[in-house]
Amino acid sequence: MAAAPLAACPWPGQTRAMSGSPEVANDQKAIVFLCHRPLLSQIGFYDRFADLGYRVDVVVDDPGWDGALSAGVRIIRHPDERCHAAGFHHFNPAVRKSLHCSAWDKALFHLSHNASPSRHCWLIEDDVFLADPATLLKLDLANPEADLLVGSARTVLHQSEAIGGESGWPWFQGVPVGRLPLPWAHGMVCAMRISQRMIAAVAAFVQQHSAALERRNAFRRRAAAVGARLRLPQSLVERIGREHYPFIEFIFHTLALHNGYQVSVAEELSGILWRHDWRVEEMRPDHLYHPVKAIADHPRLRAQLLLQHPEC
Repeated sequence: MAAAPLAACPWPGQTRAMSGSPEVANDQKAIVFLCHRPLLSQIGFYDRFADLGYRVDVVVDDPGWDGALSAGVRIIRHPDERCHAAGFHHFNPAVRKSLHCSAWDKALFHLSHNASPSRHCWLIEDDVFLADPATLLKLDLANPEADLLVGSARTVLHQSEAIGGESGWPWFQGVPVGRLPLPWAHGMVCAMRISQRMIAAVAAFVQQHSAALERRNAFRRRAAAVGARLRLPQSLVERIGREHYPFIEFIFHTLALHNGYQVSVAEELSGILWRHDWRVEEMRPDHLYHPVKAIADHPRLRAQLLLQHPEC
């Protein structure tokens, strides 16, 4: 049975994001870009958001990066060891590192510990393509209250849906059920906006559960190693060693669902997909797209797209 779409599920405060630009107070705005080794062209583009009044932070995951700086952009570096010690790890377990601290872990650690508070903060991965920085400003003006602004959101109300839903979406196997009970919700978050109280909810989850999850995961790893030495079936070894974590694609949506936070789904973020070969003919300059892995090509695509759509 497939997981029900967001609109059909009882989600307190759930709305459909508006694309207009109502007049609202424009308080402090923030963006955190998540990068491994940002290019000079990326830093130059990110600097344009500062011109729109955003505080722009760029989390650099590679400790060996020594790139260009900009007056409008603040480079954020946090050692893996520091984030892991604070409980910020495994937010993106698809990134294979010894301490499981990705740019996501560092960004959330940064927002929870070091960043000046702001009403909302965008988190955007470096392979997200955006042609016009004003797109984020328009979304902010149109959706001033949403705690979570995303391109997709789905809920799961029963365990059977999680097992069989969406052809067995594999990341539900990582939900720490005892600490994050049903109902669950999930969606792509390569580009999203979260509120200050959502940041606080994530930090509270880390404080309450991270240490216990790490102990339990360490036990699972040891048990799986024993099972492998005993030559148990590989499927059983994998099940024994299956770790639980606060994966980014379900933690924000589920905490919003549990806390009754307002969630808005924006058409401009509907191009945030797991896998797609984007062609410039199907793109609009007022939307965001993921993945566009050829980051060095972003400036050329940006110019081409804006030229093709002068009306935007």
